[in-house]
Amino acid sequence: MTEGALASLPTATLANHMTANTGAHPGHHGVLHHTWFDRQQSTTPDLLEMSQMFSASDHLSQQVETLHEAIHRRYPGAITTAAMEFCDRGADHSSFAQFRNETSPPLPSLEECNTAFPELANTCAPFGFMSCVDEAATQQTIEWWHAHLPTFSWCSFSLTDEVGHIAGPYGEMTSAAITDSDRRVGDLLRALEQTGTAAETLVVVLSDHGMEQCDPMVQEDLAEALTTTGIPHRLVGGQFVYFE
Repeated sequence: MTEGALASLPTATLANHMTANTGAHPGHHGVLHHTWFDRQQSTTPDLLEMSQMFSASDHLSQQVETLHEAIHRRYPGAITTAAMEFCDRGADHSSFAQFRNETSPPLPSLEECNTAFPELANTCAPFGFMSCVDEAATQQTIEWWHAHLPTFSWCSFSLTDEVGHIAGPYGEMTSAAITDSDRRVGDLLRALEQTGTAAETLVVVLSDHGMEQCDPMVQEDLAEALTTTGIPHRLVGGQFVYFE
């Protein structure tokens, strides 16, 4: 492949985290977007809500297998980890499992984040907060490696996505987020080298989706147009239309 990885439709965070961790498209693994209408349960999950986010994997179909589950099936006794990752079903160690059990890992302070842009982290709350989250994911992964080197690790970073929604894909803040994220990848690679297993370890860096600048003049609202049709419907998340 010369063009890199291709995201599944819809190119949304929750849907593609599940795809990357299962190898199945959203229509097969069951997490269709951040929010959608579940016809079987007559519910509307919203996985960006804090109360639902940490249990996002509960919406995965039992017909698909996560990487953690596949590794345990193939290698009994293997250890797997998932740091700050939505799709953590089957992981032996998981940040989100700690949140579910109300034993969440502490976030480092901004001073401990070692960001190359301290002024930006202190003046932009989302940049500062996600820097702390990503630093926690990095350090927790390294701590797990030191305790018991796993067969498989997944470490998620959110800073570039969060900042990209604020500054756009080409903004200076986004460039700063990429710089900091690159440094954290370097921290993981150095920690891997210290374990003595770098030469026999496959390292994959991928994104859940890309980002492109939108035309701010395109602001058509589907809700009004759908209402004028008189057809009973349900509009969910601004992107899914269910006819009733």
